[in-house]
Amino acid sequence: MQMRDTIPLPVTTTIRAAAYILKKHTACEMATEVAKKISDTLTPCIIEHVVGAIAPQMAKLLTTSDLLLSTLDRTEAVRKALANDRDEMDDRLQISATCIETVANELHASVEDCQNALKLLSPSLDTTQKCLNTLSTQLLTQHTPTQHDNDNVDMEIGTTQNQRQTYSSIVAANLTPSIDKAIRRAAICAREILLDPTPGNNLFPPDTQHADMVKKMKAALTNICKPDTPVGDIRSVTMLHNGSFIIELETESLASWLHETTSKEALIAHFRNTVSFRTCTYPIIAEYLPIQLQIQETPSSAQSSKTTIS
Repeated sequence: MQMRDTIPLPVTTTIRAAAYILKKHTACEMATEVAKKISDTLTPCIIEHVVGAIAPQMAKLLTTSDLLLSTLDRTEAVRKALANDRDEMDDRLQISATCIETVANELHASVEDCQNALKLLSPSLDTTQKCLNTLSTQLLTQHTPTQHDNDNVDMEIGTTQNQRQTYSSIVAANLTPSIDKAIRRAAICAREILLDPTPGNNLFPPDTQHADMVKKMKAALTNICKPDTPVGDIRSVTMLHNGSFIIELETESLASWLHETTSKEALIAHFRNTVSFRTCTYPIIAEYLPIQLQIQETPSSAQSSKTTIS
């Protein structure tokens, strides 16, 4: 830009300063515009690339955080369960220890009671054993052995010489065959009951097999049994010619129980009142019983009284 020489210097300087300022201002506006355009163009791309690069890592970080939270929850649940189990185990151990201590105390008390009972019974047992030994000696001295007894003694002396004999073994060894049979018969009779059919009734039809009779008798006994009934069952059933039945039981206590009123009524009700209980009677043979007696004679009456009393 050319200035005329006629223009004063201050004016020229002012014009140049104004031009310089306008030039600088235009350059700053252009730079601002370029920076704005660059920012508008590059910022979305940068943001997109940054988000694309960070997104997978953030996803993994979030997944790991969720796994950590779930693991912490499970760990806490396991810790609580273990704590509860430990408390329950402690309680059970305490209860078991208390029960064991109680049982031990009771066992100790029972042992002490047994020891005291043994101490109290020892003198009585010794006295009883002495009496039994004395009685066995008397029986052995009073008994006259026969040839049969001598043979039995010779056979058993090897096994019994080192054993202490009891009263029952001595008596059993010295019983005569007739007495032994009588004792066995008495034991069998104590276990038997006799059932009679009521008039006009039969307990079983005539063509009933014996095995069926036994089954029905056992079923009847099972039906009337109670919790306090003695243990046992029917051993044999014998039918008599008049239609009565002799029932042999396994134990005498069971037969005694059946002879009670309530047991009788229960068995009769089971058979619908077609049977009745009957007391067994047996003939007795008395030797040398007089069949004549002079009542009016005083000596005979006195002798009879003495005989009866004795």
